[in-house]
Amino acid sequence: MANRRLTRPRSRNGCITCKLRHVKCDEAKPECMQCQRSGRKCDGYDSASQTQLRQRIAERHRPLDRDMVGADHRLLLRQETGTERRYVEFFYGQSSSAFSGFYNSKLWSYLIPQLGEHEPSIRHAMTAIGAIHSRLQNPKLLTAGENSAPTDWFVIEEYNKSIQALTKSLSSANAGIDLTLTTCCLFVCLEMLQGNRRAALDHIEAGLQIIQRHDQSSPVNARQSEVYIELRSLFMRLNLQASFMGRLLVPLRHSPADIVRPGIPFTSLLQARSHLDQIMLKTLLFIRSVGIMREARDPAEQAAFEEKQEAARLEFTSWRWSLDKFLQRHGHTLTPSEICASLLLKIYYHTSLFWTLSVLCRSEDVFDDFITDFESVVSHAEEIVRITSTTPSSSAAAAASTIYPVTPPDNQPPHSNTVFSLEGGIIGPLYYTACRCRDPFIRRRAISTMLHYSKREGMWDARLYAAVANLVCEVEESKCLIPPTCAADIGSLDRVYEEVQPKELKSRPTFVVLYMKPQGVDGPWKMSSVMVDW
Repeated sequence: MANRRLTRPRSRNGCITCKLRHVKCDEAKPECMQCQRSGRKCDGYDSASQTQLRQRIAERHRPLDRDMVGADHRLLLRQETGTERRYVEFFYGQSSSAFSGFYNSKLWSYLIPQLGEHEPSIRHAMTAIGAIHSRLQNPKLLTAGENSAPTDWFVIEEYNKSIQALTKSLSSANAGIDLTLTTCCLFVCLEMLQGNRRAALDHIEAGLQIIQRHDQSSPVNARQSEVYIELRSLFMRLNLQASFMGRLLVPLRHSPADIVRPGIPFTSLLQARSHLDQIMLKTLLFIRSVGIMREARDPAEQAAFEEKQEAARLEFTSWRWSLDKFLQRHGHTLTPSEICASLLLKIYYHTSLFWTLSVLCRSEDVFDDFITDFESVVSHAEEIVRITSTTPSSSAAAAASTIYPVTPPDNQPPHSNTVFSLEGGIIGPLYYTACRCRDPFIRRRAISTMLHYSKREGMWDARLYAAVANLVCEVEESKCLIPPTCAADIGSLDRVYEEVQPKELKSRPTFVVLYMKPQGVDGPWKMSSVMVDW
């Protein structure tokens, strides 16, 4: 009988490299001799089989399916410079909080940061935003040397990288609606931070057109991703802001889930904001349809406008009832941020209401009927400034060193140390109050609050709009023989009807065109251009 070959159980403790090469490993550590003799790199030891190892490698090289971008995709390790990581961390620590405003925004605190972990276009845009925002927040960096301050070239490079990455995704059909809209949103932020109003408005219009086309062509279940819902809500508010800067409103449809029946209290401040945004959008479309020319109308047209005006008034009244009921139930539990949010909602309620109720009147004297509303706007704004000025500066420094802060601590007000916020806040309503309210004390309080606030909210710069409002105040009061003491002291023929600024601010001082009716409502318009230094 032939000698049998003595067999032993096969060892599975060889190194990864020998397993994949199907060769016997001597299992020497830390590197086996087989790999050393063949000049190969020993990849260490793993108890997995050859088949399991090959499956892992195949899994690593499998392309990500990114047709529908979600925040739950896996995180990827990336090669970044220390500078790039520093500005991304600034975005996490301060930019996301500043962009959230007074609300707990899942979009900025979680969804966009998570998308940035695996989407290059978003990651590079976040880096550029962090660089610009850090320089805006810390102007001393500009004189501290190149190692501290981001250069314009660095921002441009990151911006271009973001555009190139998005273009690559679009060309390979891997860019879903969420990726495209998120990148567009970040481009809006970038242009706003750099003071490029026209470019920011162009990106807002592009985002709104994307939403409009998607809503019209996609089934309801394709519009239900968390990212899309949050971005759609944000762009609706940017739609309003762009309209105040001279762009046409895009009439977005309202989501049935966001509609609140009259007589039902709100369940949260976010719900109250969403509902007010919808009413404001619909009402602003009505106001734009009326126009600013203050022309006489035939009775039938006037009656049709008055019917729409009354419907808008009832909607605002119902909204205020729902907010008041919510505050009666939960007002004692509100944090400083939520108190500011509730005050801001009231500010926009008053501003929208007296704008709506005055739009059909041909004379500026109508605004003398809304002194109480103007007083409420200024008082609420002053309270917001007071609350946001009480946070110790150390808390902002602590937030900057945190990589993933979600919201400011509940016991501390937001915005105390930020010079920029993405969305409209108190500046727009204060500006409108200072220009339309002729009570000399209220309008001066509005101007003073803007100057003290001295921040930027989206495309609203407090210093610029305080200067323009002060110009209107001086022009109207220049005809008074003695300093005015009430709104009626400003004569009807001396009032400024509109003040128009250039669509793009390129320099200081800037031109402002004032529209007046010195011969009465039936007389011709008188326009005068004035240079305003701010």
